[in-house]
Amino acid sequence: MSRPRLPLALTAKAVAAAMMTFAASACAQQPPAPVAYGTGQSLQPSGQPIRPAVDPNAPFSFQMGPIYDPGEAPARPAPQPAPVYAPQPAAPSPYVAPAPSYAAPSYAAPAPNHPQPGYAPQPGYAQPGYVQPGYPQPGLQPPLRTDQPAPIAILLPTSDSRAGVRRLAESLANAAKLAAEDIGDRNVILTAYDDGGDPAKAAAAARQAMDDGARLILGPLFSANTQAVRRETAPRGVNVISFSTDAGVLGQGVWSIGFLPETETRRILTYAAQRGLASLALFTPQTPYGAVVRAAAQRAATDARIQILDSQNFAQDFQAIEAQAKSFGAQYSRNPQLQGVMLAAGGQTLQALASFLAYNDVLPSKVKFLGPGSWEEDDVFREATLRGGWFAAPDPDLRKAFETRYESAYGVKPDPLARLAYDAVATAAALLEDARRTGDPSPFDAQDILDPNGFSGVTGVYRFLPDGRNERGLAVLEVGRREFTVVDPAPKTFVPSTEAGFGGSPFR
Repeated sequence: MSRPRLPLALTAKAVAAAMMTFAASACAQQPPAPVAYGTGQSLQPSGQPIRPAVDPNAPFSFQMGPIYDPGEAPARPAPQPAPVYAPQPAAPSPYVAPAPSYAAPSYAAPAPNHPQPGYAPQPGYAQPGYVQPGYPQPGLQPPLRTDQPAPIAILLPTSDSRAGVRRLAESLANAAKLAAEDIGDRNVILTAYDDGGDPAKAAAAARQAMDDGARLILGPLFSANTQAVRRETAPRGVNVISFSTDAGVLGQGVWSIGFLPETETRRILTYAAQRGLASLALFTPQTPYGAVVRAAAQRAATDARIQILDSQNFAQDFQAIEAQAKSFGAQYSRNPQLQGVMLAAGGQTLQALASFLAYNDVLPSKVKFLGPGSWEEDDVFREATLRGGWFAAPDPDLRKAFETRYESAYGVKPDPLARLAYDAVATAAALLEDARRTGDPSPFDAQDILDPNGFSGVTGVYRFLPDGRNERGLAVLEVGRREFTVVDPAPKTFVPSTEAGFGGSPFR
Protein backbone atom coordinates (compact mmCIF):
# COMPACT_ATOMS: atom_id res chain seq x y z
CA MET A 1 0.00 0.00 0.00
CA SER A 2 1.43 3.35 -0.97
CA ARG A 3 1.83 5.85 1.81
CA PRO A 4 0.43 9.37 1.64
CA ARG A 5 2.73 12.17 0.60
CA LEU A 6 3.23 15.29 2.65
CA PRO A 7 0.25 17.64 2.47
CA LEU A 8 2.47 20.64 1.74
CA ALA A 9 2.91 21.23 -1.99
CA LEU A 10 4.51 24.04 -3.96
CA THR A 11 3.91 24.75 -7.63
CA ALA A 12 6.91 25.50 -9.83
CA LYS A 13 6.00 29.20 -9.76
CA ALA A 14 5.72 29.14 -5.97
CA VAL A 15 9.10 27.41 -5.63
CA ALA A 16 10.68 30.01 -7.90
CA ALA A 17 9.05 32.91 -6.05
CA ALA A 18 10.06 31.54 -2.66
CA MET A 19 13.64 31.01 -3.80
CA MET A 20 13.89 34.54 -5.21
CA THR A 21 12.61 35.95 -1.92
CA PHE A 22 14.98 33.68 -0.08
CA ALA A 23 17.93 34.77 -2.23
CA ALA A 24 17.15 38.44 -1.61
CA SER A 25 17.06 37.94 2.15
CA ALA A 26 20.25 35.89 2.07
CA CYS A 27 22.19 38.67 0.34
CA ALA A 28 22.22 40.64 3.58
CA GLN A 29 23.72 37.73 5.50
CA GLN A 30 27.15 36.21 5.68
CA PRO A 31 27.89 33.67 2.90
CA PRO A 32 27.84 30.05 4.03
CA ALA A 33 30.96 28.04 4.61
CA PRO A 34 31.56 26.10 1.39
CA VAL A 35 32.97 22.61 1.06
CA ALA A 36 36.69 21.97 0.64
CA TYR A 37 37.99 19.26 -1.66
CA GLY A 38 40.89 16.90 -2.10
CA THR A 39 41.78 13.25 -1.72
CA GLY A 40 40.10 12.14 1.50
CA GLN A 41 36.95 10.15 2.12
CA SER A 42 34.50 12.86 3.16
CA LEU A 43 34.16 16.62 3.20
CA GLN A 44 33.41 19.35 5.69
CA PRO A 45 32.95 23.12 5.50
CA SER A 46 36.24 24.97 5.08
CA GLY A 47 35.01 28.24 6.58
CA GLN A 48 36.22 30.34 3.64
CA PRO A 49 34.12 31.67 0.74
CA ILE A 50 34.63 29.87 -2.54
CA ARG A 51 36.50 31.73 -5.29
CA PRO A 52 37.61 30.48 -8.70
CA ALA A 53 41.01 28.80 -8.47
CA VAL A 54 43.88 30.76 -10.01
CA ASP A 55 45.47 27.52 -11.18
CA PRO A 56 42.73 25.16 -12.45
CA ASN A 57 45.10 22.19 -12.15
CA ALA A 58 45.98 22.81 -8.52
CA PRO A 59 44.54 20.22 -6.10
CA PHE A 60 41.80 21.21 -3.68
CA SER A 61 42.53 21.32 0.03
CA PHE A 62 40.76 18.62 2.01
CA GLN A 63 39.45 17.99 5.49
CA MET A 64 37.40 15.18 6.99
CA GLY A 65 33.84 15.67 8.21
CA PRO A 66 30.20 15.86 7.15
CA ILE A 67 28.65 18.41 4.81
CA TYR A 68 25.64 18.85 7.03
CA ASP A 69 25.21 17.58 10.57
CA PRO A 70 22.20 18.63 12.65
CA GLY A 71 24.33 18.20 15.76
CA GLU A 72 26.43 21.20 14.74
CA ALA A 73 25.36 24.83 14.68
CA PRO A 74 24.12 25.89 11.23
CA ALA A 75 26.48 27.97 9.12
CA ARG A 76 23.97 30.83 9.28
CA PRO A 77 20.50 31.45 10.72
CA ALA A 78 17.69 29.92 8.69
CA PRO A 79 16.28 32.86 6.69
CA GLN A 80 12.60 33.39 6.12
CA PRO A 81 10.47 32.27 4.42
CA ALA A 82 11.32 28.62 5.01
CA PRO A 83 11.38 26.03 3.70
CA VAL A 84 12.45 27.19 0.26
CA TYR A 85 11.94 23.80 -1.27
CA ALA A 86 9.25 21.22 -0.63
CA PRO A 87 9.80 18.22 -2.94
CA GLN A 88 6.15 17.25 -3.15
CA PRO A 89 3.74 16.99 -6.04
CA ALA A 90 2.31 20.35 -6.95
CA ALA A 91 -1.38 21.13 -6.94
CA PRO A 92 -3.10 19.68 -10.02
CA SER A 93 -2.80 21.93 -13.03
CA PRO A 94 -4.31 20.68 -16.29
CA TYR A 95 -1.79 20.36 -19.11
CA VAL A 96 -3.40 21.52 -22.34
CA ALA A 97 -1.58 20.83 -25.57
CA PRO A 98 -1.45 23.75 -28.03
CA ALA A 99 -3.63 23.61 -31.09
CA PRO A 100 -1.81 22.06 -34.07
CA SER A 101 -0.71 24.92 -36.29
CA TYR A 102 2.77 24.92 -37.72
CA ALA A 103 4.04 28.13 -39.21
CA ALA A 104 7.47 28.44 -40.75
CA PRO A 105 9.59 31.13 -39.07
CA SER A 106 9.98 34.37 -40.94
CA TYR A 107 13.61 34.89 -39.94
CA ALA A 108 16.16 34.17 -42.67
CA ALA A 109 19.70 34.01 -41.33
CA PRO A 110 22.48 35.57 -43.39
CA ALA A 111 25.19 33.28 -44.69
CA PRO A 112 27.39 32.77 -41.61
CA ASN A 113 31.12 33.18 -41.49
CA HIS A 114 33.20 30.07 -41.90
CA PRO A 115 33.17 28.51 -38.42
CA GLN A 116 36.42 27.82 -36.67
CA PRO A 117 37.56 24.37 -35.53
CA GLY A 118 37.95 23.27 -31.95
CA TYR A 119 34.58 22.19 -30.68
CA ALA A 120 34.26 20.30 -27.44
CA PRO A 121 32.93 16.72 -27.81
CA GLN A 122 29.54 15.90 -26.38
CA PRO A 123 29.44 13.79 -23.21
CA GLY A 124 29.31 10.08 -23.93
CA TYR A 125 26.47 7.83 -22.92
CA ALA A 126 26.42 4.07 -23.08
CA GLN A 127 24.11 2.27 -25.48
CA PRO A 128 20.62 1.82 -24.06
CA GLY A 129 20.25 -1.48 -22.33
CA TYR A 130 17.48 -1.21 -19.81
CA VAL A 131 17.93 -3.66 -16.98
CA GLN A 132 15.08 -5.51 -15.42
CA PRO A 133 14.64 -4.09 -11.94
CA GLY A 134 15.96 -6.19 -9.13
CA TYR A 135 15.78 -4.38 -5.86
CA PRO A 136 17.87 -5.05 -2.77
CA GLN A 137 16.18 -7.50 -0.46
CA PRO A 138 14.19 -5.83 2.32
CA GLY A 139 15.27 -6.27 5.89
CA LEU A 140 19.02 -6.08 5.24
CA GLN A 141 19.16 -2.66 6.88
CA PRO A 142 18.15 -2.34 10.53
CA PRO A 143 15.04 -0.24 11.20
CA LEU A 144 15.67 3.48 11.38
CA ARG A 145 14.74 5.06 14.69
CA THR A 146 12.50 8.06 14.10
CA ASP A 147 14.15 9.99 16.94
CA GLN A 148 17.62 9.80 15.37
CA PRO A 149 19.08 11.57 12.30
CA ALA A 150 19.33 9.55 9.08
CA PRO A 151 22.84 9.32 7.57
CA ILE A 152 22.88 10.04 3.81
CA ALA A 153 26.01 9.84 1.66
CA ILE A 154 26.89 11.63 -1.57
CA LEU A 155 29.69 10.25 -3.76
CA LEU A 156 31.58 12.77 -5.88
CA PRO A 157 34.84 12.76 -7.92
CA THR A 158 36.54 15.42 -5.81
CA SER A 159 40.08 14.16 -6.51
CA ASP A 160 39.60 13.35 -10.21
CA SER A 161 42.67 14.09 -12.31
CA ARG A 162 40.65 16.42 -14.56
CA ALA A 163 40.25 19.99 -13.33
CA GLY A 164 36.86 20.40 -14.99
CA VAL A 165 35.50 17.33 -13.24
CA ARG A 166 36.81 18.56 -9.88
CA ARG A 167 35.08 21.89 -10.40
CA LEU A 168 31.84 20.06 -11.24
CA ALA A 169 32.20 17.98 -8.06
CA GLU A 170 32.67 21.19 -6.09
CA SER A 171 29.47 22.66 -7.54
CA LEU A 172 27.49 19.48 -6.85
CA ALA A 173 28.68 19.32 -3.25
CA ASN A 174 27.90 22.99 -2.65
CA ALA A 175 24.39 22.53 -4.03
CA ALA A 176 23.83 19.46 -1.85
CA LYS A 177 24.91 21.39 1.22
CA LEU A 178 22.71 24.31 0.22
CA ALA A 179 19.70 22.02 -0.07
CA ALA A 180 20.26 20.54 3.37
CA GLU A 181 20.53 23.99 4.92
CA ASP A 182 17.60 25.45 2.97
CA ILE A 183 15.31 22.61 3.95
CA GLY A 184 16.47 22.87 7.53
CA ASP A 185 15.79 19.18 8.17
CA ARG A 186 17.52 18.47 11.48
CA ASN A 187 16.97 14.75 10.92
CA VAL A 188 19.52 14.39 8.10
CA ILE A 189 23.28 13.92 8.31
CA LEU A 190 24.76 14.48 4.84
CA THR A 191 28.34 13.31 4.27
CA ALA A 192 30.36 13.48 1.03
CA TYR A 193 32.80 10.75 0.00
CA ASP A 194 35.45 11.07 -2.68
CA ASP A 195 35.20 8.45 -5.44
CA GLY A 196 38.17 9.84 -7.36
CA GLY A 197 36.37 9.41 -10.68
CA ASP A 198 37.50 5.78 -10.56
CA PRO A 199 35.31 2.64 -10.27
CA ALA A 200 37.53 0.94 -7.68
CA LYS A 201 37.63 4.06 -5.52
CA ALA A 202 33.87 4.49 -5.95
CA ALA A 203 33.26 0.96 -4.71
CA ALA A 204 35.53 1.59 -1.72
CA ALA A 205 33.75 4.89 -0.99
CA ALA A 206 30.36 3.15 -1.10
CA ARG A 207 31.56 0.45 1.31
CA GLN A 208 32.91 3.09 3.67
CA ALA A 209 29.67 5.08 3.50
CA MET A 210 27.61 1.99 4.34
CA ASP A 211 30.01 1.05 7.13
CA ASP A 212 29.47 4.55 8.48
CA GLY A 213 25.74 3.88 8.52
CA ALA A 214 24.51 5.55 5.29
CA ARG A 215 20.90 4.60 4.55
CA LEU A 216 20.83 6.14 1.06
CA ILE A 217 23.60 7.00 -1.41
CA LEU A 218 23.41 9.96 -3.80
CA GLY A 219 25.70 9.80 -6.83
CA PRO A 220 28.11 8.88 -8.22
CA LEU A 221 28.45 10.95 -11.38
CA PHE A 222 29.87 8.51 -13.94
CA SER A 223 28.33 5.32 -15.30
CA ALA A 224 31.32 3.03 -14.60
CA ASN A 225 31.42 4.27 -11.01
CA THR A 226 27.67 3.76 -10.66
CA GLN A 227 28.00 0.17 -11.85
CA ALA A 228 30.78 -0.46 -9.34
CA VAL A 229 28.72 1.08 -6.53
CA ARG A 230 25.68 -1.03 -7.44
CA ARG A 231 27.71 -4.22 -6.93
CA GLU A 232 28.42 -3.05 -3.37
CA THR A 233 25.02 -1.64 -2.40
CA ALA A 234 22.63 -4.27 -3.77
CA PRO A 235 23.73 -7.08 -1.41
CA ARG A 236 23.47 -4.75 1.58
CA GLY A 237 20.03 -3.36 0.76
CA VAL A 238 21.06 0.30 0.30
CA ASN A 239 19.41 2.17 -2.56
CA VAL A 240 21.18 4.67 -4.81
CA ILE A 241 20.05 7.84 -6.61
CA SER A 242 22.76 8.37 -9.22
CA PHE A 243 23.63 11.34 -11.44
CA SER A 244 24.57 9.02 -14.33
CA THR A 245 22.33 8.95 -17.41
CA ASP A 246 23.52 5.57 -18.67
CA ALA A 247 20.46 3.31 -18.63
CA GLY A 248 22.71 0.24 -18.72
CA VAL A 249 23.86 0.75 -15.13
CA LEU A 250 20.43 1.44 -13.65
CA GLY A 251 18.03 -0.95 -11.94
CA GLN A 252 18.78 -3.29 -9.02
CA GLY A 253 18.25 -0.51 -6.52
CA VAL A 254 19.84 2.28 -8.60
CA TRP A 255 17.84 5.18 -10.04
CA SER A 256 18.96 8.13 -12.14
CA ILE A 257 18.01 11.70 -11.32
CA GLY A 258 19.94 12.95 -14.37
CA PHE A 259 18.65 14.70 -17.48
CA LEU A 260 17.94 11.77 -19.78
CA PRO A 261 18.27 12.39 -23.55
CA GLU A 262 15.33 10.06 -24.22
CA THR A 263 12.98 12.30 -22.21
CA GLU A 264 14.19 15.48 -23.90
CA THR A 265 13.89 13.95 -27.37
CA ARG A 266 10.35 12.71 -26.84
CA ARG A 267 9.23 16.05 -25.41
CA ILE A 268 10.51 18.17 -28.30
CA LEU A 269 9.26 15.86 -31.05
CA THR A 270 5.84 15.48 -29.44
CA TYR A 271 5.46 19.26 -29.24
CA ALA A 272 6.67 19.75 -32.83
CA ALA A 273 4.09 17.22 -34.04
CA GLN A 274 1.36 19.05 -32.11
CA ARG A 275 2.35 22.20 -33.99
CA GLY A 276 1.96 20.43 -37.33
CA LEU A 277 5.52 19.29 -38.11
CA ALA A 278 5.28 16.03 -40.09
CA SER A 279 8.75 15.38 -41.54
CA LEU A 280 12.19 15.46 -39.97
CA ALA A 281 15.90 14.91 -40.53
CA LEU A 282 18.19 13.82 -37.67
CA PHE A 283 21.77 14.84 -37.01
CA THR A 284 23.32 12.79 -34.19
CA PRO A 285 26.98 12.32 -33.22
CA GLN A 286 28.81 9.04 -33.78
CA THR A 287 28.89 8.36 -30.03
CA PRO A 288 26.88 6.24 -27.60
CA TYR A 289 24.99 9.41 -26.68
CA GLY A 290 24.08 9.86 -30.33
CA ALA A 291 22.84 6.28 -30.51
CA VAL A 292 20.53 6.90 -27.53
CA VAL A 293 19.09 10.06 -29.08
CA ARG A 294 18.70 8.40 -32.47
CA ALA A 295 16.79 5.43 -31.05
CA ALA A 296 14.64 7.71 -28.88
CA ALA A 297 13.86 9.97 -31.85
CA GLN A 298 12.77 7.02 -33.96
CA ARG A 299 10.40 5.81 -31.24
CA ALA A 300 9.03 9.29 -30.53
CA ALA A 301 8.60 10.06 -34.24
CA THR A 302 6.63 6.86 -34.74
CA ASP A 303 4.32 7.68 -31.83
CA ALA A 304 3.91 11.29 -32.99
CA ARG A 305 3.45 10.29 -36.66
CA ILE A 306 6.48 12.21 -37.85
CA GLN A 307 8.26 10.82 -40.89
CA ILE A 308 12.06 10.71 -40.57
CA LEU A 309 13.30 11.45 -44.08
CA ASP A 310 17.02 11.34 -43.31
CA SER A 311 19.29 10.37 -40.42
CA GLN A 312 22.87 11.67 -40.44
CA ASN A 313 25.54 10.45 -38.00
CA PHE A 314 28.31 13.02 -37.87
CA ALA A 315 31.88 12.63 -36.66
CA GLN A 316 33.35 15.06 -34.12
CA ASP A 317 35.53 16.55 -36.83
CA PHE A 318 35.34 19.99 -38.42
CA GLN A 319 35.99 18.91 -42.00
CA ALA A 320 33.64 15.94 -41.71
CA ILE A 321 30.79 18.14 -40.46
CA GLU A 322 31.40 20.60 -43.30
CA ALA A 323 31.28 17.84 -45.92
CA GLN A 324 28.21 16.22 -44.36
CA ALA A 325 26.31 19.51 -44.25
CA LYS A 326 27.16 20.15 -47.90
CA SER A 327 25.91 16.71 -48.91
CA PHE A 328 22.73 17.14 -46.88
CA GLY A 329 22.13 20.56 -48.42
CA ALA A 330 22.25 19.05 -51.88
CA GLN A 331 19.74 16.36 -50.85
CA TYR A 332 17.48 18.96 -49.28
CA SER A 333 17.38 21.01 -52.47
CA ARG A 334 15.97 17.93 -54.20
CA ASN A 335 13.55 17.15 -51.34
CA PRO A 336 12.18 20.50 -50.12
CA GLN A 337 9.18 19.04 -48.27
CA LEU A 338 11.39 18.54 -45.19
CA GLN A 339 9.94 20.58 -42.31
CA GLY A 340 12.34 20.07 -39.40
CA VAL A 341 15.97 19.25 -38.56
CA MET A 342 16.96 17.95 -35.12
CA LEU A 343 20.54 18.70 -34.07
CA ALA A 344 21.65 16.56 -31.12
CA ALA A 345 24.70 18.59 -30.18
CA GLY A 346 25.87 21.47 -28.04
CA GLY A 347 28.64 24.03 -27.79
CA GLN A 348 30.82 24.71 -30.81
CA THR A 349 29.73 21.46 -32.46
CA LEU A 350 26.14 22.74 -32.54
CA GLN A 351 27.26 26.12 -33.84
CA ALA A 352 29.28 24.49 -36.62
CA LEU A 353 26.42 22.21 -37.66
CA ALA A 354 23.89 25.03 -37.82
CA SER A 355 26.29 27.37 -39.59
CA PHE A 356 27.25 24.87 -42.28
CA LEU A 357 23.63 23.84 -42.88
CA ALA A 358 22.58 27.47 -43.35
CA TYR A 359 25.55 28.03 -45.66
CA ASN A 360 24.19 25.16 -47.77
CA ASP A 361 20.70 26.74 -47.94
CA VAL A 362 19.10 24.78 -45.07
CA LEU A 363 17.74 27.95 -43.47
CA PRO A 364 15.47 28.61 -40.48
CA SER A 365 13.10 30.40 -42.87
CA LYS A 366 12.50 27.02 -44.52
CA VAL A 367 12.84 24.44 -41.73
CA LYS A 368 12.38 24.39 -37.97
CA PHE A 369 15.55 23.54 -36.06
CA LEU A 370 14.96 21.33 -33.01
CA GLY A 371 17.23 20.17 -30.20
CA PRO A 372 17.59 18.42 -26.82
CA GLY A 373 18.60 20.01 -23.51
CA SER A 374 22.21 20.45 -24.65
CA TRP A 375 21.01 23.64 -26.36
CA GLU A 376 20.44 25.27 -22.95
CA GLU A 377 23.64 27.33 -22.95
CA ASP A 378 24.58 30.90 -23.79
CA ASP A 379 26.76 29.81 -26.74
CA VAL A 380 23.56 29.12 -28.69
CA PHE A 381 22.93 32.88 -29.00
CA ARG A 382 26.14 33.27 -31.01
CA GLU A 383 24.71 31.37 -33.98
CA ALA A 384 21.98 33.35 -35.76
CA THR A 385 20.82 30.25 -37.63
CA LEU A 386 19.45 28.78 -34.40
CA ARG A 387 17.16 31.73 -33.64
CA GLY A 388 13.59 30.53 -33.67
CA GLY A 389 14.67 26.95 -32.95
CA TRP A 390 12.96 24.88 -30.26
CA PHE A 391 14.45 22.63 -27.59
CA ALA A 392 13.29 20.87 -24.43
CA ALA A 393 14.65 21.79 -21.01
CA PRO A 394 13.48 22.33 -17.41
CA ASP A 395 11.55 25.47 -16.47
CA PRO A 396 14.01 28.38 -16.97
CA ASP A 397 12.46 30.42 -14.14
CA LEU A 398 13.31 27.66 -11.69
CA ARG A 399 16.86 27.52 -13.02
CA LYS A 400 17.30 31.30 -12.66
CA ALA A 401 15.93 31.20 -9.11
CA PHE A 402 18.32 28.41 -8.15
CA GLU A 403 21.30 30.16 -9.75
CA THR A 404 20.45 33.38 -7.89
CA ARG A 405 20.21 31.46 -4.62
CA TYR A 406 23.49 29.61 -5.23
CA GLU A 407 25.40 32.70 -6.34
CA SER A 408 24.21 34.69 -3.34
CA ALA A 409 25.47 31.90 -1.11
CA TYR A 410 28.83 31.11 -2.75
CA GLY A 411 29.71 34.11 -4.92
CA VAL A 412 30.03 32.08 -8.13
CA LYS A 413 27.60 30.61 -10.64
CA PRO A 414 26.78 26.91 -10.30
CA ASP A 415 27.40 24.27 -12.91
CA PRO A 416 24.13 23.47 -14.74
CA LEU A 417 24.21 19.96 -13.23
CA ALA A 418 24.35 21.31 -9.68
CA ARG A 419 20.53 21.46 -9.69
CA LEU A 420 20.49 17.66 -9.66
CA ALA A 421 22.39 17.47 -6.36
CA TYR A 422 20.02 20.01 -4.79
CA ASP A 423 16.97 17.99 -5.84
CA ALA A 424 18.55 14.68 -4.82
CA VAL A 425 19.09 15.88 -1.26
CA ALA A 426 15.62 17.43 -1.08
CA THR A 427 14.07 14.21 -2.40
CA ALA A 428 15.80 12.24 0.35
CA ALA A 429 14.52 14.72 2.93
CA ALA A 430 10.97 14.39 1.61
CA LEU A 431 11.10 10.59 1.79
CA LEU A 432 12.43 10.80 5.33
CA GLU A 433 9.72 13.23 6.40
CA ASP A 434 7.06 10.94 4.95
CA ALA A 435 8.48 8.03 6.91
CA ARG A 436 8.57 9.97 10.15
CA ARG A 437 4.94 11.00 9.73
CA THR A 438 3.82 7.43 9.07
CA GLY A 439 6.23 5.68 11.44
CA ASP A 440 7.90 3.74 8.61
CA PRO A 441 11.37 2.52 9.69
CA SER A 442 12.51 2.14 6.03
CA PRO A 443 12.18 5.59 4.45
CA PHE A 444 14.31 4.92 1.36
CA ASP A 445 12.91 1.64 0.08
CA ALA A 446 11.83 1.08 -3.53
CA GLN A 447 8.11 1.62 -3.07
CA ASP A 448 8.71 5.09 -1.64
CA ILE A 449 11.24 6.10 -4.30
CA LEU A 450 8.79 4.89 -6.98
CA ASP A 451 5.94 7.10 -5.76
CA PRO A 452 3.87 7.63 -8.96
CA ASN A 453 3.02 11.19 -7.88
CA GLY A 454 6.70 12.07 -8.17
CA PHE A 455 8.46 15.12 -6.76
CA SER A 456 8.63 18.83 -7.58
CA GLY A 457 11.95 20.63 -7.29
CA VAL A 458 14.28 23.17 -8.84
CA THR A 459 14.37 21.03 -12.01
CA GLY A 460 10.56 20.83 -12.20
CA VAL A 461 8.46 17.71 -11.65
CA TYR A 462 10.09 14.29 -11.92
CA ARG A 463 9.48 10.72 -10.85
CA PHE A 464 11.46 7.50 -10.87
CA LEU A 465 10.59 4.43 -12.95
CA PRO A 466 10.96 0.72 -12.08
CA ASP A 467 13.85 0.24 -14.56
CA GLY A 468 15.87 3.00 -12.88
CA ARG A 469 15.17 5.80 -15.33
CA ASN A 470 13.09 8.90 -14.63
CA GLU A 471 10.36 10.98 -16.24
CA ARG A 472 10.49 14.78 -16.20
CA GLY A 473 8.11 17.59 -16.95
CA LEU A 474 10.06 19.74 -19.43
CA ALA A 475 9.27 23.06 -21.03
CA VAL A 476 9.80 23.84 -24.73
CA LEU A 477 11.98 26.90 -25.23
CA GLU A 478 12.59 29.03 -28.31
CA VAL A 479 15.97 30.58 -29.04
CA GLY A 480 15.93 34.37 -29.27
CA ARG A 481 18.67 36.92 -29.78
CA ARG A 482 19.76 37.05 -26.14
CA GLU A 483 17.31 34.88 -24.22
CA PHE A 484 15.15 31.79 -24.35
CA THR A 485 11.38 32.17 -24.48
CA VAL A 486 8.98 29.53 -23.15
CA VAL A 487 6.63 28.52 -25.97
CA ASP A 488 5.10 25.60 -24.08
CA PRO A 489 5.36 25.54 -20.27
CA ALA A 490 6.52 22.54 -18.30
CA PRO A 491 3.71 20.33 -16.92
CA LYS A 492 3.16 20.56 -13.18
CA THR A 493 1.80 17.09 -12.34
CA PHE A 494 1.79 13.49 -13.53
CA VAL A 495 -1.18 11.39 -14.48
CA PRO A 496 -1.34 7.85 -13.07
CA SER A 497 0.78 5.49 -15.18
CA THR A 498 -2.24 3.45 -16.30
CA GLU A 499 -3.89 6.53 -17.79
CA ALA A 500 -1.02 7.48 -20.07
CA GLY A 501 -1.01 4.28 -22.10
CA PHE A 502 1.66 3.31 -24.62
CA GLY A 503 3.09 6.41 -26.24
CA GLY A 504 0.74 8.66 -24.27
CA SER A 505 1.69 11.67 -22.22
CA PRO A 506 2.45 10.97 -18.53
CA PHE A 507 1.56 14.57 -17.63
CA ARG A 508 -1.49 16.66 -16.97
